[in-house]
Amino acid sequence: MAEGQSADARLALLSLSKEELVDRLLQASSKDFKDSNESKHASDSKEPKAPKEPKAPKDQQHTTRSSNKRRHKQQDPKQPSNQGEDRKRKQEKVNQSFRKRHVALKIAYLGHKYQGYATQDHTEDTIEGQLFKALHRTCLISDRASSHYSRCARTDKGVSALGNVFSLWLKTKLDKALGVLPDSAATSQQAPVSKKLRTDLDEEAIDTNTLQTPFDTLSMVDNPDEDEMDYLLMLNRLLPDDIRIVGWAPVHLNFDARFNCLARVYKYFFVQEDLDVAKMQQAAQKLVGEHDFRNMCKIDLLNVSNFRRRILTFDIQRVEGSDSVDPKMQMWEIVIHGFSFLWHQVRCMAAVLFMIGRHQEPPEIIDQLLDVETNPRKPAYEMASHLPLLLYDCLFEDVKFRHVPTTHHRSYHHLESQWANAAIEASIYLTMLKYFRNCFLPRQSVSSLLGPSTLVDGVPDAFFRWSDVQFEIDNKLKGKPHVPLFKRLLTTSYEDRISKLSDKKRSMLKKGRPDAMRAADVNNEVRDAMDDS
Repeated sequence: MAEGQSADARLALLSLSKEELVDRLLQASSKDFKDSNESKHASDSKEPKAPKEPKAPKDQQHTTRSSNKRRHKQQDPKQPSNQGEDRKRKQEKVNQSFRKRHVALKIAYLGHKYQGYATQDHTEDTIEGQLFKALHRTCLISDRASSHYSRCARTDKGVSALGNVFSLWLKTKLDKALGVLPDSAATSQQAPVSKKLRTDLDEEAIDTNTLQTPFDTLSMVDNPDEDEMDYLLMLNRLLPDDIRIVGWAPVHLNFDARFNCLARVYKYFFVQEDLDVAKMQQAAQKLVGEHDFRNMCKIDLLNVSNFRRRILTFDIQRVEGSDSVDPKMQMWEIVIHGFSFLWHQVRCMAAVLFMIGRHQEPPEIIDQLLDVETNPRKPAYEMASHLPLLLYDCLFEDVKFRHVPTTHHRSYHHLESQWANAAIEASIYLTMLKYFRNCFLPRQSVSSLLGPSTLVDGVPDAFFRWSDVQFEIDNKLKGKPHVPLFKRLLTTSYEDRISKLSDKKRSMLKKGRPDAMRAADVNNEVRDAMDDS
């Protein structure tokens, strides 16, 4: 029916003239306008019009639009809010459902490109920074604070390690085993640890035979916990190429990696060159035993007031497998076993030994430096480089580190490939040095440099091989002459630095309260007192 009506209306419109069609259109538009006005007035009569808000200043319009966008974004049901916090709460809930186990991990790293081992506020480029990134990504810990983390040694910038140790509570798959907490939240079951460095132990407290081969502790144990998580594999897959976990061991709940360490082993590598190693070995024995090493360290005024440390053994020996045709290219290592060490102590001892090896100081200089009553002020000298220093091992009682064969295989071949690259680079350097040693220098140039010399006079050769004249030229071109240590500028003694502090801060130091000093905002005063070092 509707279709018939529309067809009739269409025929009626077709029968109209042009003028009649225009009139019809005008009438229809006038009627539509009238109807729209009537509907508008009807709505206005039902709801009173709200007063128009004043327009915001231009400088507030952007802020208003931004807040509206944020409000709209928060109210948008399609986009969930606080996704990061929800994910964090969910992960914490999952972490709390796992049992925890107190574990010690042995870590090896090349520290040459890192800013030290410990975490620092101004950079993440530290060993600990990389380590905790891996621990968080593997979800082995919830956070650092709740992991009860402790480290054995805090190596400085550029220093490497083979056997540094840290301990913390990690996730575990086991219900009952050494180090497993009965309840993941039972932190109160941790026994107190004696926070006292092992400087008061007798030498008989440690078997020196064990110290000579510290890595015997890495032997396989009867119960390797084969059902436990492969901590080494999980972490090594995420750590950088120059950081590796080399062993793990379950430990008691009261274990602390720093305060339970019995002894530490350091190695310092050097090339023989023109050093008198026999003289160095003779002088090194003067360092064995308990001494005050304040003249062979950098004084840490905030944290250390006792500078007595005990050296168990001090050896200088050839590096195995580094034999060279040229004795000057022979590689040596200084091996030091001690209970604990002061800040930069190893590098300072190495620097003094190198002076003795170059015949710049007699071996008796060691006795003078250790006599702090006669010489309380340290001579100003530059300590040895940090690059050759290696923390070789940290020794503990009844802690045996475990390995998984597949993970050990990966770590070994990974390290082997890195060694191959370094060995190739060293061979390139040796090839270059060989070329320079065999170069010939014109007689006239050598004579003008050396002047009257028995090496040059009476020799008819027109050229000299570099290796034949190197010693004479090195002596001629060497830098400033060596100044004996106790004829140099002497730094301010520890007692004088303490006297520069106020009575209140000095009493805090005597009570061993560096944290209180920091809270009292005296760091600037302490730094001023340390500037002389």
